[in-house]
Amino acid sequence: MQKVRVLAYFITKIRTLRGGDSSIEGCSGTIYAMRQRIRAKLLASDATSREKAVTAQEANLDEQERNWLRYVAGGLLSMIKKTNDDRYYV
Repeated sequence: MQKVRVLAYFITKIRTLRGGDSSIEGCSGTIYAMRQRIRAKLLASDATSREKAVTAQEANLDEQERNWLRYVAGGLLSMIKKTNDDRYYV
């Protein structure tokens, strides 16, 4: 959890220094980008159904992407779904 806070602070600070938006809209762009990166790797791993679901390691997710998984996967309307045994699919 601490890494996520530091990452969010760092991204917000960079955007503010560059004259960007430090509001929730600015942060939502970061979340969207991370969700798309994870989704692309799951699609590349052919994880398109519950039967074909893969682990984070099998999808070659880096540490940053693995940290974001708990926030972008498994929700009711989420594009990235999570199984009971911690496998993911699109």
